[in-house]
Amino acid sequence: MDSAEVSVLFKGKDLDRIQKQRDLLRALTDGKAVYVILGSEFQSEVHYGMPVKNGQYDMMNYAAQVEKKAQQNRAEKNLKPGAEYLSGLRKGDKLIPVVTAVIYTGSRSWDGPRSLHDMLDFGDDSLKAFVPDYKLNIISAADLDDSEFSKFHTEIGYALKLLKHSGTDADKVIEERNHKKVSPETAFFLKGAANLDLDFEIEDGGVDMCASLERKYKEKEQFGIQQGEQNATNLINYLWENGRG
Repeated sequence: MDSAEVSVLFKGKDLDRIQKQRDLLRALTDGKAVYVILGSEFQSEVHYGMPVKNGQYDMMNYAAQVEKKAQQNRAEKNLKPGAEYLSGLRKGDKLIPVVTAVIYTGSRSWDGPRSLHDMLDFGDDSLKAFVPDYKLNIISAADLDDSEFSKFHTEIGYALKLLKHSGTDADKVIEERNHKKVSPETAFFLKGAANLDLDFEIEDGGVDMCASLERKYKEKEQFGIQQGEQNATNLINYLWENGRG
């Protein structure tokens, strides 16, 4: 779906158009009806205002749904006088649920707020009952146990595990893949996000990251041999030039 969330507000006597851009927005549908709208926000760093940011996205989406339904109802002239005509919605009209997930790819734990209430200074806790909360749906690589990555049904599980270990034992995680290929998109995303010093070759539509790692080891080994030979040659030349050969 178009990832731009747009809202039109009154500013004095004029209309003010607000637009926010999501990272990703998709619809779950059977071809006839949309059952849920799924949004994703990718964060490489902790965002300490994330509940407000995501809440704004979701409410703008709901506002757009209300406006679209109202326009449709008025065009079809099926609104009753009074409450329905005022709101533009019929009594039984329903909106499509919006679910936004934060995919946090940082290697340190998410130490930011996980809900709107976490950001508010209530002073008196009795106020909490009157302030609606907004909770984040957050997938944090650093906060997941290694046993949980297998729960993902796509390559994102492998990607998150590698991101979690990117600062320590990324090579070990790559070797666990045992030459099973990943998509080029996953490989090149990880190359940048996990700072992998690897050169990839796309074969049969996929990338064998284990083979890339082995080539890196072999190149380092060959470089070490060449460096050793060069150092030995330099030493012999030095001794010969100084009459010690």
